Amino acid sequence: MAASWAFGVPYYETPVFKKALGDARAVELATIPVERIQGPVLLISGSDDQLWPSAQMSQMITERMLSKGHRFTVKHIDYEGAGHAIGMPDLPLDHYPTRIRHPITRVTYALGGTPEKNASAASQAWNEVLNFLAEHGVDS
Repeated sequence: MAASWAFGVPYYETPVFKKALGDARAVELATIPVERIQGPVLLISGSDDQLWPSAQMSQMITERMLSKGHRFTVKHIDYEGAGHAIGMPDLPLDHYPTRIRHPITRVTYALGGTPEKNASAASQAWNEVLNFLAEHGVDS
């Protein structure tokens, strides 16, 4: 991480998480009992998320909920090529960064994706969220 701070080289945090996921005992201790959620769940991820492995961890959440008999809808949508910056839709491309510099530590973090893929995912995800809420009786 020193190179990121000193030279602005993006720090890719996803490999750190993936390595930690290899420790089954640590994963077990850190696991949140998501199957206790009393309602439908929508998970959105980007396949190129470089801040954390959102696609892999969303899949883990989905599998856990299904294997534990979660009685509500669980839906995971993974946007191919999108990174961590899947935000509000229809913004200028510079609002979908592929890296970001922490304002205090000055560490540059890689977020992944491309502005175009992140913008496309944001637009599609927004519609998915609205549809999911409407489908499950929540007015948007």
